Amino acid sequence: MDNCKTFLSNIDNFLYHVLEFLNVSMIYFYYRVGKEMEVVKKQRLSNFELMRIISMFMIVIWHLITRSNILDHCSETIYIILKFIQYFTIVHVNSFVLVTGYFQYKSTFKINKVTSLLGQSLFYRILFVVIFSLLGIVSLSQVDIIKNVFPLDVTNNYWFLNAYVVLLCLSPFLNKLIENIDQRQHRRLIFIMILLFSIIPNLSYQSNIKNDGFMVVHFILLYFVGSYFAKYPIKNNIHFKNYSKNKKQVILIAIFCFSYLFNFLLYNFCNYLISFDSPLIREVGYYFRSGCELYSGIMVLIQSFSYFLFFETLSIRNKLINSIASLTLGVYLIHENLLVREQLYKFLNLDVDYVITSTSVVGRIFIYAILIFIICLLIEKIRVIIFKAVNKCKFIIKIKHKFHKFVIEF
Repeated sequence: MDNCKTFLSNIDNFLYHVLEFLNVSMIYFYYRVGKEMEVVKKQRLSNFELMRIISMFMIVIWHLITRSNILDHCSETIYIILKFIQYFTIVHVNSFVLVTGYFQYKSTFKINKVTSLLGQSLFYRILFVVIFSLLGIVSLSQVDIIKNVFPLDVTNNYWFLNAYVVLLCLSPFLNKLIENIDQRQHRRLIFIMILLFSIIPNLSYQSNIKNDGFMVVHFILLYFVGSYFAKYPIKNNIHFKNYSKNKKQVILIAIFCFSYLFNFLLYNFCNYLISFDSPLIREVGYYFRSGCELYSGIMVLIQSFSYFLFFETLSIRNKLINSIASLTLGVYLIHENLLVREQLYKFLNLDVDYVITSTSVVGRIFIYAILIFIICLLIEKIRVIIFKAVNKCKFIIKIKHKFHKFVIEF
């Protein structure tokens, strides 16, 4: 009898230790899973970051084609090829503003973001004034120097950044509107703005509602569209929710290709109409061609929306992509600086005075774009390191704190 009690007691102790071990193991398991989930949450999605990288690369290609004079000095075949590439990349600016509306509509306005952008712009304007003046590459007057070192970009050196900063300053008021309208009203607002600031101006040359895609009103339109895509995701859309992710992607690619090719063919057809002797036919050609190369053109908008929504369907997490994407604005600020721009295309031998007939120029453009992109990324990375070191200085922290406090109170 005593042996039986001892045996049962041993079994009881054994089961107790087993259960205690399992309990500790489960606690540790949940702890590790929780930690891993926390890391996953903290790690930023890379789908739109990848879009930023591709869009910025498109901007570099766009500028190599449009800022140089090769379109004016090339054969008809080269001209068509370059235009074909140009129309493919035309979504670049719109995509950056769409992604701003997508995330910013539910974020609070931060003055340090604006000051950071202005500081980044000022840094490169001063840097290139100093470098180009010391090397004797350009001769700048006192007025030019003052304009370039002025905190605000009075030279309109970076049109995109200027319009973007204005959009950020308006975002709190735009967000209030977005917050207080339902889906139907939001959709109507977008439709009315597209009608007023895309279709009508490009067909009627209305000066009072002119929108060539470079204006703040165009950025506001894209902001509303981006916020709409965020509030009412495509996966919940009545026309798309029954489709698999792959089917959605195929549809979006098809819409992108259709709008892209339609716009490209329309441009060439309008050029054909303009060559007619009839004033009426020529006027029709001018009317329809006007919106083909504008960021605000209706087909360009459709192309941009499908391009943006395609990246929304992707699920990517990659630290390298996120790191590169954080440097992309620097690529724009460096290669698009007025002083750099005046010398860059001469240096690359893209400002020519003879007719280009060899298709090798297309390959050169892509090689130059890759090199410009990489070099600008490296320069921007150095600037980020310098700024991080400077921002740790107590004196700078105190100045920034006082400035932010003044703006907020104002």
